[in-house]
Amino acid sequence: MGLRPFQGDRSDDQQVRAYLSSAYDRYIPKMLAIGLGANTMSFTAFHNAFHTLEDGGVDFAERMERTYQLLKQDKLNLAVQARYHDRLPENLALCEVINPDIIVCDNVATNWVFVSRSQ
Repeated sequence: MGLRPFQGDRSDDQQVRAYLSSAYDRYIPKMLAIGLGANTMSFTAFHNAFHTLEDGGVDFAERMERTYQLLKQDKLNLAVQARYHDRLPENLALCEVINPDIIVCDNVATNWVFVSRSQ
């Protein structure tokens, strides 16, 4: 997955948010690349995982890399749905652009990943 380790002050919300935004922008395309776009964490869950792992003395980037490698292996053997429901986000305020081809929407409970047809 190639996330860099967090090097800043975890009590600095601005540093953490900048790090996690960059990491999430890498995470989503990597999950799409292995066919797991419908199984991605919301940014809220991603943020919570960071704090839970780091507070427990576990390097977030390292754990995400290990998890990603395991998911790649599991994906070879498991049938995974491309979509789990037909609901849509309530409004666009829940959405963020990851890159020109990917938009992610998050209402905390559900994560939507929209990919341009050109991808």
